[in-house]
Amino acid sequence: MSKKRNRKIAALVFVALLIAIYAVTPNYVFKALIHQHPSIDDLELFAARTVKAGNPTPWPVAPEAASNNLPEHHLPNFERYQTIAFVVVKDNAIFFEQYWDGYNDNSLTNTFSMAKSVVAMLTGCALDDGHIKSLDQPVRDFVPEYPASDSFTPLTLRHLLTMSAGIDHDESYASLFSKTTEAYYGKNLITSAINMPQTKKPGEEFDYQSGATLLLSIAISRAVGKPLADYFSEKIWIPIGAEHDAFWSLDHTGGLEKAYCCIYSNARDYARLGQLLNNKGQWNGKQIIGEQFIKEMVTPNPLLTQYFDGQPNKVYGYQLWLTNFRGYEVQALRGILGQYILAVPGLNAVIVRLGKKADNQYTPDHFRADVLVWLSAGFDLMGISGKR
Repeated sequence: MSKKRNRKIAALVFVALLIAIYAVTPNYVFKALIHQHPSIDDLELFAARTVKAGNPTPWPVAPEAASNNLPEHHLPNFERYQTIAFVVVKDNAIFFEQYWDGYNDNSLTNTFSMAKSVVAMLTGCALDDGHIKSLDQPVRDFVPEYPASDSFTPLTLRHLLTMSAGIDHDESYASLFSKTTEAYYGKNLITSAINMPQTKKPGEEFDYQSGATLLLSIAISRAVGKPLADYFSEKIWIPIGAEHDAFWSLDHTGGLEKAYCCIYSNARDYARLGQLLNNKGQWNGKQIIGEQFIKEMVTPNPLLTQYFDGQPNKVYGYQLWLTNFRGYEVQALRGILGQYILAVPGLNAVIVRLGKKADNQYTPDHFRADVLVWLSAGFDLMGISGKR
């Protein structure tokens, strides 16, 4: 057989192999390979649903805001972590505000997992509105196609809220074939959700899983009978006076919200969500989310063990991270690339940090270590060295 014929056969085999690989490889993998890593500027990559704003109520600006400056010793870390926005709200007014790298107060960037806390808030609204009977209602009441388990007790909304679902979910953006990557780049979130069966008894271990929020969001959307973005607009975004429409990425045009992540808004409007926590669910005297639900949302369930150290849970409420800094309780919405809304009720303050990078190391309470930079900078700006 001639060398020319051998080369032709080899080429045909190679082409056939490529076709076979393409045929069996999920479509989302190719999109993940093209884009490599999630970005704060991914809005145009996906279809999105508008979270409509109503009559905006701009933040007042504190008189001292014009003269406030970040202490210079913080600036290297702000640059190191590629910060694009830092806003401090104190006593319901803008106390400090600065932007970098061409971003401004109108720039729309990705919440990433800060959106999980929004899903929890919407669960509270659905409970207030009577769309769900209780947090202990089984998930299958709303998502009957989710597989029943013969080995474990029924999965409930509370299990999902507290990240104690015990479902089969790989929390990794680095792996091409993880369920998180599939949900981010894929086009069928329902299929993703129902293919996460229970593998552990629910209600025992706090184990952070984006899949739990995804399943919860589907249940809430079905319970209220409308898309999550529409319910968010109606129950929270309009009542808190957001200045700009936000956008929530979808799995496909007209599809489901990527509810474990991917709301796009700006630092000033994000701060309103932290102030809503400080206000115990109230805004301008109106109870937007039930006060009892907010109390539970910001309280860790100590009956759960923490997956990272086996100790009683001290760090997580309902889709919300909890810590303490300089003697003050801090309630945190946070995202993978260092997105933070840090509510400090004891100071009636909110610190918002947006950027492109977070630390790879963790604090003892399982926050990424860069959170200490943002808390230190915010407290230093306010002149708070410790609890009085």
